[in-house]
Amino acid sequence: MSEQVNRQKREIAETYFGYSGIDIEHFTDMVEGPRDRTVVHIPARSGSTRIENKNIRELSGLPLIAYTIAVARAMPVDRVIVNTDSREIADIAEKLGAEVPFLRPAELSADDVSPGFALFYAERFLLSEGYPLDATIEMYPTSPFRNAAKMARYVDALSRAGYCATAFLPNMELERVRARDGVLLSPEEIRCERGNVNFKLLAGFLGMKLLSSQMRWFHYALIDDPVELVDIDTPEDFALAEYITANNLYDFGVAL
Repeated sequence: MSEQVNRQKREIAETYFGYSGIDIEHFTDMVEGPRDRTVVHIPARSGSTRIENKNIRELSGLPLIAYTIAVARAMPVDRVIVNTDSREIADIAEKLGAEVPFLRPAELSADDVSPGFALFYAERFLLSEGYPLDATIEMYPTSPFRNAAKMARYVDALSRAGYCATAFLPNMELERVRARDGVLLSPEEIRCERGNVNFKLLAGFLGMKLLSSQMRWFHYALIDDPVELVDIDTPEDFALAEYITANNLYDFGVAL
């Protein structure tokens, strides 16, 4: 971790939680009893340069964030939390069944602030209130196409491995990708260390235990459904998502 990141995290801890350190162990020690809860964390700040109000813009009659919340609520987790700086987004999220336990400070919601600091803030907020948080799962609203059954499998992988993330292999056929020891990797899931294969992480599912010591291995779930690769960043991406949803070309596995 770079010194700059350390400094920024220290500033967040001092400003909002009255603690000068950044180590997560300090916060976990504040929780009495076992920490065994898993929380879905949905970051949804206001402001979007390419698509105005992107996170709550209607996609086939529903706010974009509704798709992520609906699938998250069907997952075997303890809480579904939306992390936003917007009262409007918060009200919509709560009507859709998610929790909004805080409004993110404006300083942590600017374009040039790493999304990782939003998660850092949320974790410390929950722990500072004594919530027995053990693992978080980040799910970005801009990746709306997720299947509830697949998400449940990923939650199980997270509980076993301590880390699970969706990923894809750009410009490669899955059957041609091999680990260092020459063993053919599964087309759906990979159990390997970082760097074994050439892939990119997706915003669909990123789950990890709070403490790195609890990460037994890095579990990567490979996405081979092209619809699940849609990540809405431009008006063209949004138009594609509208076409898919309007024509019922994807099975979310849950009522929307």
